[in-house]
Amino acid sequence: MKLLAQGSNKDIYEIPGEPDHLLFSFSHRISVFDVGALPEEIEGRAESLSLFARAVAEHLDLKGIPQAFDSKLSKQYSAFVQQRVSHPRVDCQSPSPGSARVFVPLEIIVRWGVPVGSSLVKKDPLRYAVGSRFEKPTVDFTTKLEAQDRPLDRTEAATLCPEGLGLEEVESFVFNVASELQEFFSRKGLEIWDAKFEIGFDSKTRGLFLVDAVTPDEIRLTLKGFDRVPLSKELLRFWLRQTPWFDEVSRRKALGGDDWKQGLPRSPRLGAWRLGTLSRIYRGLAELVSEQGSHTLLSALRGEGLRPKVRVIGEGGRETALRWRFEREGCECVEDTLQADLVFVSLDADLASGVADAYRAQGVWAVGPSQAASRVEWSKRFGREIAMAAGIRCPRIATDLSAFDVSGPLPVLKMDGLAAGKGVFLFDKREELEQQIAELRKQEIEYLLEERCEGFEASAFFSLERDAWGRVSARYLGSAQDFKRRYLGDEGPNTGGMGALAPHPKLLAEDIELFSQWALATAVELEKRGTPYRGVIYLGLMKDLRRGWVLIEYNARFGDPETQALVMLWPESSLVARSLGQLSLLSLPQEISSSATDKTLCLALVHPEYPRACAPLKLEPWSPAVSDNLRFFRTSSLSGRIAYLVGRGETYLEAGDRVFASLLKSPWKDQVEWRSDILK
Repeated sequence: MKLLAQGSNKDIYEIPGEPDHLLFSFSHRISVFDVGALPEEIEGRAESLSLFARAVAEHLDLKGIPQAFDSKLSKQYSAFVQQRVSHPRVDCQSPSPGSARVFVPLEIIVRWGVPVGSSLVKKDPLRYAVGSRFEKPTVDFTTKLEAQDRPLDRTEAATLCPEGLGLEEVESFVFNVASELQEFFSRKGLEIWDAKFEIGFDSKTRGLFLVDAVTPDEIRLTLKGFDRVPLSKELLRFWLRQTPWFDEVSRRKALGGDDWKQGLPRSPRLGAWRLGTLSRIYRGLAELVSEQGSHTLLSALRGEGLRPKVRVIGEGGRETALRWRFEREGCECVEDTLQADLVFVSLDADLASGVADAYRAQGVWAVGPSQAASRVEWSKRFGREIAMAAGIRCPRIATDLSAFDVSGPLPVLKMDGLAAGKGVFLFDKREELEQQIAELRKQEIEYLLEERCEGFEASAFFSLERDAWGRVSARYLGSAQDFKRRYLGDEGPNTGGMGALAPHPKLLAEDIELFSQWALATAVELEKRGTPYRGVIYLGLMKDLRRGWVLIEYNARFGDPETQALVMLWPESSLVARSLGQLSLLSLPQEISSSATDKTLCLALVHPEYPRACAPLKLEPWSPAVSDNLRFFRTSSLSGRIAYLVGRGETYLEAGDRVFASLLKSPWKDQVEWRSDILK
């Protein structure tokens, strides 16, 4: 056979001895967002699309729908074969001279409702609700005469119809096709939401007919009972919209020009899990419409048989807890980046140095804010600028001590950059504050002075994401109270964390609502500046006695040890896999409730000399008896924070009792130290 044209999704061949027919050979390639074929191929996709397209076309033949599809030749070649139709842009598709069969240069979109990812939601979110169905299908038109599809009104669409063909005839024909397809898919247990059709016109018979194959890439289907799970290509779009790569694609397309694709960064590597999932969905759809059963499709949607591989970078208690959570939700934690379907960048220093960006430049599907976005943490001055622009209440800051009233409380001194939780200084004597300022200046360390607040602190965690319509959202992940001071009674230096309670014992539902607004406002402000934030953000907050809630700082990652307490409270859903990288297929995860009944207590076990430099301890092996209500998270350190015990209960006291009971049995109890007042 002679290859006439090669596209991103299929190749077109001329059949020997059949000059007025074309054979469509679908490919394992896939394209999205007009960028052309992605580097990776989906195993079995070609065979699945061919089987699906032929099953649909044969059904429409039985229903008397005129088509370019040739059933006899399709069976002979076990492929999708159709008659040639004169095409204004594709010469190779044109039939012999004198043919009356011409392509109508319109793409006709029929909509039955509003699926996940529908552009209708972005256009009018108040009018269109995801999952809603229309009383009767609607129709829209785009042109097929230009490089990219462009919406048309009815007047312009009518001008593209061949002479003697009215738009009403086009609509009537397409609605008839749509009705037959809806009935066909409904019998298979599938819900159709919208479909794109291309049609031809025979000027001799003055009849319309369907052109090209109907595949899952031209229609949006869901399996009944899984109405929020887009099938096939729309699912891939949904995953990719969460990535910075999509941000760059969108930016370049908005600028326009014929060369917008030149130098485009490599798309994120899909990895074995995503490729395997897409392969099973395509195969499952083909089997379902061709009467081979629904087992493959159901298995894919339930996540059976394939485990996402995740690499969490870091060796602290936070990272150990995240690995445990990923594994609990069905993921496999690995150390090899090339094997991983997702790499989770957890450490503040890594984010500040652009590690997540470097991974993404290599095509790794990395989760974590960019270096530019994580600047909200590694530059406190920048973080405060963003918060103020977003309308968030914050303490006043300055760099000169004279900016603060001499008779008022001394301001807090903060190092401007990363300080591993140890860069905050509080003084009761002005001389000591001045001395510390002089020392930081001598070392050329950037700092700022912040109005001192009186009250209690809280930590609130959110995942900043992009939804299916490109809108930013802030998903609440929980709250905690951490204990930073080294010794009992909140005495001694800030260590970065000696323990935590979750959820925070003093927060109300209206507090969580306020923090959610602040997290979203932060995301929107960064988006405005061309610095989209994707990943976890941690709001460090204080309820000031005079001003109410104020934002003290941002962190561009999970807290340590708050994470260890949080992971025990998350619902049994794909919260981590979904919120942190959009790995999950199933319905939206349960939201964290601000009125959750369970409580957790996390206790850090540390070297007696911590946080001073010291020799590593020699500890006996110890593995406490863990359960759903008690977890043990080790770190790689033997000279700092060595491990964490986390208890869960209906009260903090019950959670603490579980931790304390385990400690009493520990061979470490006389070698390590902890904040026993947290247990109270």
